[in-house]
Amino acid sequence: MQGRLDELEDIGFVDAHEWCDGKLKRIRLPIIQEYSFVLKVNGYAFASLAYSGKDLRALLHGFLASERIIRRSSDIVSLDIDLDSQNIDVKLSDNEYVKERLKQVGCVLSGCAQGLKLEIDTPSGDVHVSLRPSIIIESMKIFLSSSDVHRLTGGVHSAALFSLNGSMICCFDDVGRHNAIDKVIGHALLDNIELSDKILFTTGRLSADIVRKAIVSGIPVLVSRASPTIEGIQVAQMSDLLMIARVRTRSFQIFSGKEHLISNMGE
Repeated sequence: MQGRLDELEDIGFVDAHEWCDGKLKRIRLPIIQEYSFVLKVNGYAFASLAYSGKDLRALLHGFLASERIIRRSSDIVSLDIDLDSQNIDVKLSDNEYVKERLKQVGCVLSGCAQGLKLEIDTPSGDVHVSLRPSIIIESMKIFLSSSDVHRLTGGVHSAALFSLNGSMICCFDDVGRHNAIDKVIGHALLDNIELSDKILFTTGRLSADIVRKAIVSGIPVLVSRASPTIEGIQVAQMSDLLMIARVRTRSFQIFSGKEHLISNMGE
């Protein structure tokens, strides 16, 4: 098992484009890897975990300890990690503490994964998205200045919905990046807001599950000030999603859907 774990890399390299001061150029970037597993405890699905590829033993022990499932490392009898099926089977000690805790907590979800993998459907409609680069820069400024909660506490993630012309429609905060995005999507559902011509902004990392949320909801443009993961990029590239990350005051990086940007600049 340990030999197979050593094969996992935590950093990969991807080709992307960078828009900076009106010029578009090709770049190659180091990007964090993302691996997803279903954690099974004593044969039953218990949680969905995403991690960066290193220190899996420490992650599993820490996760189970922080959920108060185990108290010591000896409470884990065996670990069976199958990279092909993306399953981690953990057999726990048959002591009274472990048995009682499993009864109490049932199934939990890791804050870094939030559920099992979503199946991706092709977004409905055939909306052609054309977006000026300046809209991304200006909208990000508006987005980052919109949260009083973040300004006062620095302890939340934010997500917002913008029109293609840069008008902010709604903005929500939450302690979790997933929750903030879910609030935006839920608001659109409650108010019958069409999402096929909108931009979703987030302060959080663009992991695969975040990208899937945008695709499944039919949102054609996903933008973050943070970085993507390699799996997030791969999911975006399988769809017609314009995915932009690492937005700064005069630049941003494009990982998918470059053709949707209106630009006369060469590569």
